[in-house]
Amino acid sequence: QGPEEAIRMTQFLAQSKGVVPIEEESVPCVWRAVVKYKDQIPDANKRRLNESRRRLDPSHHDSQRSGPTERPYTPEQLLSMVQMLDGLLQKWSARNTRLKEILEGYLSDVNEAY
Repeated sequence: QGPEEAIRMTQFLAQSKGVVPIEEESVPCVWRAVVKYKDQIPDANKRRLNESRRRLDPSHHDSQRSGPTERPYTPEQLLSMVQMLDGLLQKWSARNTRLKEILEGYLSDVNEAY
C-alpha cells in the first residue's frame, strides 16, 4: 500500500503551482529506496542519535518497513512536526479529505508523543 499512497501523493502534489514531481512509474522505486534506509547508519552513530530523544508511536506496526519500531525524537523535533502538520492541515484539508485524514492521524501521534 505504501507505493500506491506515494503515487496518490505525487498526483496530488503535481496539482500545485511550482511542483514538478518525478515520473509516476519511478515513484514505487523511490518509495522502496527511502523505506529501506535502515542499514545506512553505523551502530556508533545510532547510539548517539538515540540520546535524549522520545518515541513516536512505538506500537505502530502497520508499516511495510522492516527495522526497529521505535522512532525517537527530541522535544524540539516533535514541536516542529506539530507546527508543520498544523500548517499543512490549514492549507490542504479543505481541498483533500484523504490527505486531511492522514495528516490528522500523524498529528495525533505526534501530539501523544510530545
